[in-house]
Amino acid sequence: MTFAPIALFVYNRPDHTLKTLEALKANPEVAHSEIFIFADGPKAGADEKTKLAIQSTKALVMDFEIGARKELIFSDQNKGLANSIIEGVSRILKSHGRIIVLEDDIVVAPGFLKFMNEALELYQNEDKVWHIGAYMPDLKRNDLPPLALVQQMQCWGWATWANRWEQFNPSSADLLSKFDGRLKKQFDYEGSFNFHRMLRNQLAGKRDSWAIRWYATIFLAGGLCLNPSRSITENIGQDGSGQHSFRTTNYDVDRLDRLAVEKIPLEENKEVRQAMVKYYWKAKLKAIPQYIMYLLFGRR
Repeated sequence: MTFAPIALFVYNRPDHTLKTLEALKANPEVAHSEIFIFADGPKAGADEKTKLAIQSTKALVMDFEIGARKELIFSDQNKGLANSIIEGVSRILKSHGRIIVLEDDIVVAPGFLKFMNEALELYQNEDKVWHIGAYMPDLKRNDLPPLALVQQMQCWGWATWANRWEQFNPSSADLLSKFDGRLKKQFDYEGSFNFHRMLRNQLAGKRDSWAIRWYATIFLAGGLCLNPSRSITENIGQDGSGQHSFRTTNYDVDRLDRLAVEKIPLEENKEVRQAMVKYYWKAKLKAIPQYIMYLLFGRR
């Protein structure tokens, strides 16, 4: 098996980072893997509490023993999550043909690395497959196939190849210019999630997301993403502690420990897509009161 390098992006949450590292270390394949840990710096005007949390996170990753080789890439200045990931992934893929990517709040299953490495190997020559995802929201379905190809990119534990990533388009304006009404509806999963608005907000400077631009790049190119129908990662950062989230339980999952990789038809699985549409509609309705509370009272 070829072991892809792992990129981990951290910032100011040492407790989350420790759980992420411990879960990753429970994967046997990590002993054969290079790991690159990118730690962002403080924003201008950051308070002492934030600076201390950033320093604590950097100290943690310096001391934590993991991987066949560990490389630390620390920034003194704040790049922001989007720039950090775009630059970091691009940097590693200049010298490696593939990559596995995690953020500091993604807790992986013991079989995560085996799944990701096997999927990267099995689908590397299938040009229609651009992205391997490890997360899937809880679709409340036990009759779905274990693996599916879908249009939407899931970023809570993911992998890709250099020849796909080199086609990443960071220009929100250029991406938006390629949408018509039909594509917008398809991109938004029949209106169940406001992905297109996220892309417009990116252009307007109201958000800072690499992920929505990567999803749009894949979507407009006609690419597909390989995902489990039940997640093998969980996001522990939806607790209001992150820079880009408010507290919600909408994305909690009953995670699998392991998942086998196999070849499946190179077309979108319509049944899984419809299950995702149904899930997003329910989550949208559930999130409205939570989001109003967040706007009124902040993180609680």
